[in-house]
Amino acid sequence: MKSVYTVEVIESERGWGRNIHDYMICIDKENADSFMQEFNKDNSSVGPVPDWYMQAQELRETTCTDEAYAIIEKDKFKRCWQSYIKKTINNKDK
Repeated sequence: MKSVYTVEVIESERGWGRNIHDYMICIDKENADSFMQEFNKDNSSVGPVPDWYMQAQELRETTCTDEAYAIIEKDKFKRCWQSYIKKTINNKDK
């Protein structure tokens, strides 16, 4: 097991509420902080709230398998969507 950081990515839509869209799994805290700033850079607290938007939040330290960590390490940015990691591992087993 390896230590990683997860960032919860929330989708919000007027009339439908909020839900977790996916998790970005980052190799270290600096990478996770960078992802959050990059992802949220166009969000503003000034002006009206849009009908639909996504926001990165809830940075947490956790662990992942060595296999998942190897997938993240190969990524150019050293981060991957959790859904991509699961799909990659599941397809490998077929």
